[in-house]
Amino acid sequence: MKIHDLEVFCAVAEEKSFVKAARRLYISQSAVTQLIRKIETELGFPLLIRNKHFVKITAQGEVFYRAAKEILQRYRQALDDCARASGSKETLSVYYVGSSGAPFLTGMLKHFRTLYPECSIAVRRLRPDQVCSALETEETNLVFTPYDLIADSSLLSFFPLFQDRHYCIMEAGHPDSMKDRLQIEELAGKHILFPSKRFRPAHMQALVSRLRRAELHCELEEVYNLDNALIQLLSHSDAMALVPGFCIPEHPRLRAALLEDGAQIRMGLAYRRAFSGMEEAFAQLSRDHALRETGSAGTAD
Repeated sequence: MKIHDLEVFCAVAEEKSFVKAARRLYISQSAVTQLIRKIETELGFPLLIRNKHFVKITAQGEVFYRAAKEILQRYRQALDDCARASGSKETLSVYYVGSSGAPFLTGMLKHFRTLYPECSIAVRRLRPDQVCSALETEETNLVFTPYDLIADSSLLSFFPLFQDRHYCIMEAGHPDSMKDRLQIEELAGKHILFPSKRFRPAHMQALVSRLRRAELHCELEEVYNLDNALIQLLSHSDAMALVPGFCIPEHPRLRAALLEDGAQIRMGLAYRRAFSGMEEAFAQLSRDHALRETGSAGTAD
């Protein structure tokens, strides 16, 4: 039985819902169901009573829950102690994809530095096309990125943090700048900027394909990358730029509206080899930070 199995069981026991537990842990509901069945088979007795309307923990499940919680607490404390014991000898290298600043990553690192001030942190920004090569050549073992940038690599793994969405960025004087949300149909006839195919992740490719439909009559302009889109946006008062939420720029002249396109962008930490003690501590702190900052749920492979 793995630590992750205990985390899944505790989440179901606390949420009293397979769906809510899946959202909390950023995995699919089917994965939760399969893990609970595996645990019960391994133990030889039922932990939960469930049907379509409720999930209830059994008497044996209550005993196992208390033991599992204690094991998880000791495991996390051990990771924390190991990370702290490494002192200044440890360097955490984190790369990221996105617009300058990557606000979410900034928040994660700030939290991490307060707990591990002795740790040296190296941060570098990557282009989307550099993510896999940086990990596969072991230049780094952590990249904060959308999942679909590594989805085709059999060598890489993903630690999910949250589900992101697409946004339309526009100047404050734009006719739609006062709206908090926009439907795809509301983009009909609009001037829309988006990054070139080389720098356009799969989740954005699907969106661009929808906007290319003849009936929308969108004026689509392909620019080099997201940064170029934002720079050009400030010189096109009638234009919009499409960006994922983690790339929303902080600029007094720009406004952001959530695009209701149904897309869910899986954001997290891509890695190749097993986490070191410090990397594990950073990943777990990042998950806690994601829950506080976004409150969103996701699914992972």
